[in-house]
Amino acid sequence: MTNGQTVGHPLLRATIKESWDRSKAFGLTPYDPHFSVLPDDLLQAKKKYHYKWLLDIAKPYMKQLYQFVAGSGFIITLNDENGYVLELVGDNNAFESAKQISLVPGVNWSEHTMGTSGIGICLATKKPIQLWSAEHYLQICHSWTCSAAPILSADGRLLGVLNMSANADKVHSHTLGMVVAAAQAITRGLEAYHIRKSQEVSNNFFQIAFENVSEGLIFVDQKGVVKQINSSAQQLLNICPDSEQLLPEETVTGLRLNETLVHGRQMINEKVHLDFPSLSRKGNLLVTSSPIRNDQTIIGAVMILRKTEPIREIANQAPDSNSYFTFDNILGESPSIKKAIQLAASVADFSSHVLLMGETGTGKEMFAQAIHNASKRRSGPFIAVNCASIPRELVSSELFGYQEGAFTGARRNGSPGKFELAHGGTIFLDEIEDMPLEHQPVLLRVLEEKKVTRISGRYPIPVDVRVIASTNLDLLDKVNNKGFRRDLFYRLNVICIQIPPLRERREDIPLLTEYFLKKFNKKLAMKAFFTQETLQALKQYDWPGNVRELENTVQYAIFLSGGKMITPDHLPCHAHPKRTEETLSLKITESDYIKKALEVSQGDTSKAAKMLGISRTTLYRKLKKT
Repeated sequence: MTNGQTVGHPLLRATIKESWDRSKAFGLTPYDPHFSVLPDDLLQAKKKYHYKWLLDIAKPYMKQLYQFVAGSGFIITLNDENGYVLELVGDNNAFESAKQISLVPGVNWSEHTMGTSGIGICLATKKPIQLWSAEHYLQICHSWTCSAAPILSADGRLLGVLNMSANADKVHSHTLGMVVAAAQAITRGLEAYHIRKSQEVSNNFFQIAFENVSEGLIFVDQKGVVKQINSSAQQLLNICPDSEQLLPEETVTGLRLNETLVHGRQMINEKVHLDFPSLSRKGNLLVTSSPIRNDQTIIGAVMILRKTEPIREIANQAPDSNSYFTFDNILGESPSIKKAIQLAASVADFSSHVLLMGETGTGKEMFAQAIHNASKRRSGPFIAVNCASIPRELVSSELFGYQEGAFTGARRNGSPGKFELAHGGTIFLDEIEDMPLEHQPVLLRVLEEKKVTRISGRYPIPVDVRVIASTNLDLLDKVNNKGFRRDLFYRLNVICIQIPPLRERREDIPLLTEYFLKKFNKKLAMKAFFTQETLQALKQYDWPGNVRELENTVQYAIFLSGGKMITPDHLPCHAHPKRTEETLSLKITESDYIKKALEVSQGDTSKAAKMLGISRTTLYRKLKKT
């Protein structure tokens, strides 16, 4: 072969022949190895810094493997991915024999330098192999046998080679199997090591973030025992830094922790008032808490505590400032509602403005709240504004605020507008089509400049607010008819989400009906149920009032049925065209609900008020009007 003749023999394996050809191409002859040796200081540096992780995992397995062959002249080597010998384990006499062929630490045993060998082929192919005698390329190795197996990473990268060599008369097929098993054990050990290191890095990042955020963070187990608490929470609650302590009962109660630990309720930026002797600071906190579950079992909770700011205090006290709904609360399996949910969820984390389009009762505010609660602004306020309900002359003061003395009756210190209250969060402009034309340029300027100027104010106030607007009209049609500014329309319509009416997703009616049935049965302590005929009637109706109308209809039917079987005759006349003449005169009115609640509660006004979700005083006031 070295003289250029073709070499072929039935016993010559193709793998060996290919390696011989590569060795020759590298300029090697069987009598002339190209030794490549690392200086000792560089070898030690490699072992101490670059390959310490590999050596720490591999050496115990090398020693364990050696126990099977101790005293029989074998030597075990660990080579790096380039072929350099890093470590040897073996008999003293085997060490002396290995020196004769330079199988010693720091020497490179790749095909480039030592030609065909178990180590060299394994480096080239990343496959286990056993060589014997003259299969080696170098003549000095013809009296040796070697068995080598690769050590691989989880993604298939070569990390090193484990090799076991001895005199050629020691060759045995079981040797390769032992080396492969040990290499695989090292591979698994390395995978576990990297997982542990990754977890350590993650834990370090977590600990740094945990201690350096301004919010108070607490992790507790299911019994309320503190597992971790950062310094901010310690200061807010006057708790010592020791973990494994039970939170005081007054703290558990004040933070409403049992709502999360016992009932699994998630709280988002809910205000609590803490005022008990152990506290160094009394006052209001914003609490966000989530249960920690394992196989649906609550095993603890995480709580985030924030100090309230003066403007945030006002925001939290403002009407329509709560956002409870998430995407999990939007029910439906139809393609159209799933498409709307998917689009809304995908854009939640962006800061772009959103325009929700849908008929009355389709759940536009639910979508707005869900987008807010899925966004990075979830810890900020959610301020809802119904543009149709604000008197024209009060729009500016409501949205942008006013300074002291701005007009007769103005508050002494002025008042922030909705945009200021929504700073750091989301403002929901419902029924945006009713925004008066004369105020639209001001709104447009706020959206463009991200600043508001109060009425009679001298300086603009920066605001960081995401706008979600909604309409139940074709807003572009109103633009074309000069009823809405085109530039404002395009500023709001960055992301448009069309919420389908209920008649276009009839397959969701049974699901929604069942949900409302359970909701009101629980609230009213009843056991009403629908007949199939009734459900069919509900599916056939067009629901111009959409989901809101369906909800009212279910509640009405439960009242009318007395909490028992609901037949088509218990539906409002407009929802079931086959009603009798007597029931055609029925309408869903407030007085109907009140009368039926009193009937079901047998005249008990306290129970009736609870059924209706109003106070007993309000019920008495409404009874006087009927």
